[in-house]
Amino acid sequence: MRPSTRASLILLAFFAAQAQAAPNVAQRQVAVQCPPSDKGGVALTSSEGADAGSPGLVTCTYGTTATGGAGPCTFFPANGSFSSGSSQCPAGIAQDPSAT
Repeated sequence: MRPSTRASLILLAFFAAQAQAAPNVAQRQVAVQCPPSDKGGVALTSSEGADAGSPGLVTCTYGTTATGGAGPCTFFPANGSFSSGSSQCPAGIAQDPSAT
């Protein structure tokens, strides 16, 4: 192996290791606040901030409509007001601006 190729591979390995060791700020996720259960008592199964595909909205998911849960409930983060979802969706929670 030529010395220049070896040096390139060493540098590539070094920078790849550095990229994994230092988390990217864009990949950091701040917890979205959701009520612990929907109106029927089904527990929260997941939550996603605005970067998940709906700019300016927060989604809290409670089971699925097939299992009796509300399914995805979408809220406006500034004041927690309801945007869309089933009638089983709980009242939303206003979000910290850094979470959305």
